[in-house]
Amino acid sequence: MDLSSLCLAVQTLAIVVTCVLGLITWRSDIKTRNIRHIQSLPIQMLFDCEVDEILTMFDYNEKKWYGPSFHKGGEIERKVDKTLLFLDNICFRKYKFSLKDDDIYAFKYNICRCLENHDLQSYLFNLYHWCKASNHEFPYKCLLRYGEENGFVGSEFYDVSQRGIIFIDGYLNY
Repeated sequence: MDLSSLCLAVQTLAIVVTCVLGLITWRSDIKTRNIRHIQSLPIQMLFDCEVDEILTMFDYNEKKWYGPSFHKGGEIERKVDKTLLFLDNICFRKYKFSLKDDDIYAFKYNICRCLENHDLQSYLFNLYHWCKASNHEFPYKCLLRYGEENGFVGSEFYDVSQRGIIFIDGYLNY
């Protein structure tokens, strides 16, 4: 092997190593940005009265809010969907960027309390099966996955016969 071949091999190796290190740094930077974004969300949540109102409703289970009138496009449906999108986005980032539970610690309580709420479980169950029957994408897949992994959603969730539910006016009636 002559000197020019050796130099070419060293240059090629240096380029490969630089590219690998650049890729590792880039992925680490993306993960760090997502963690920072998630850490800023509690402040955003504090200033969003609608999300705070719904999280409190889920947490204290104060009133029965889910029933046939819920799907008439009212204020409560809009606020619940906004809150669920917020929580689903946190779960999405957890799975997409391989974040640990510690990275989303500020939201674990809210996510768990929401997933424990009976009306929310009914809403997610009905929405999931409505989406499946009407060939639509379920909008809260990452929140549902988090619920599965943490024991809030079991196999019976996917079995519509478990609750004896039938469709009425395009929605599941329970």
